[in-house]
Amino acid sequence: MNEIDLVIPSHPITLAGKSIVRLLPYAKRRLVGPFIFLDHLPETTIHAGDPLDVPPHPHIGLSTLTYLYAGEIEHRDSLGNEVVLKPRDVNWMTAGKGVAHSERTPDLLRESSYPFHMLQFWVALPKEHEEDEPSFEHHDASTIPEWTQDDAKVRLIAGSACGKTSPVKVFSKLFFMSIELPSDGIFEFETDGQEAAMYVLNGAVDLSKVWFGAGSFVVFKTGESIQIHAKEKTELILFGGATLPEPRTIYWNFVATDKAKIEAAKKRWQEGAFPKVFHDETEFVPLPPQF
Repeated sequence: MNEIDLVIPSHPITLAGKSIVRLLPYAKRRLVGPFIFLDHLPETTIHAGDPLDVPPHPHIGLSTLTYLYAGEIEHRDSLGNEVVLKPRDVNWMTAGKGVAHSERTPDLLRESSYPFHMLQFWVALPKEHEEDEPSFEHHDASTIPEWTQDDAKVRLIAGSACGKTSPVKVFSKLFFMSIELPSDGIFEFETDGQEAAMYVLNGAVDLSKVWFGAGSFVVFKTGESIQIHAKEKTELILFGGATLPEPRTIYWNFVATDKAKIEAAKKRWQEGAFPKVFHDETEFVPLPPQF
């Protein structure tokens, strides 16, 4: 129980002028199940006149999963969707053969200061779905399964776990749970042979008498049973899934089993051949010369 494969240090970066913690990919661990990318924008304040704006940018070969703990952000994409994401809602965009989107502070909040806290994952698509038509789903917080297990309040944001299934349409075996524990609370989970990782958002936990505080990112050995004991009031995420059989190449916002697909996507973006983002056609993020 609780055997640890790797503890991954956070990697701070700046995105759209905001400080972000990047956890995946990591040199010694490229994926956890199908999860290939994880950014965390910790609790902060978006100040009036300094909005969060990520202009239109492209993706292939993955699904993006965006989850807010505080604040609001507006999603626009090249499929014509325009949705404001609110706390505990879920946005799930499947890029397939190619999609573009932007993420911005909603117009009604641009002159206000407000708290903000966000997680964003990329989930690599199985090889047979890499060329799927792009799609987008928005799920209100009220539709996400929530229950009490052991001492924990659990929300199943995506995938299947503990005999429950999220309404989010996934393409491989995976799970992503948000878990709240009181001081001295315990949560137990059987991974059923899946890869699994834990990220502590706040508080502190005990894994077999080893303590991990806020910001700790722990990857368990595959198939391990997990028992999390909260040292204090704690909020964390637990996620993972079945190992994908093929290795993945990641370049900027592109993920693929075949590097030729990435080269083709780079060329398409440089030539302006991706479809334009609905109501956001004038700006774009240029392809980086190196990544």
